[in-house]
Amino acid sequence: IATLRARIKKLDDDIGQSLNRHEVGKLLTTIEGVGDNTAARMVASVDFAAFRSASQLAAYVGVAPVVKHSGKRRPGRGPTGFMSDADLRAKLWMPTLRAVTK
Repeated sequence: IATLRARIKKLDDDIGQSLNRHEVGKLLTTIEGVGDNTAARMVASVDFAAFRSASQLAAYVGVAPVVKHSGKRRPGRGPTGFMSDADLRAKLWMPTLRAVTK
């Protein structure tokens, strides 16, 4: 068990060093609630250069509500987009919860 803990510690240190060298990774770790592991997941799964604005990235992740209405009635809130990255959104749940409750 001690060997496995030492390996995990080494991997965590390597992730932290890699994020410090990565421009976007360094910025992500400055966000409240986003640690090294969450930032590494985002850097690995999202091509940030593909998005021209923060709203496009929010829509891709699925945190921006999508409002659909016919004009006859006005909905109060819309659901998140169904074409979004559900796996990434799920991985952002705990960091979001931590940032909100802090």
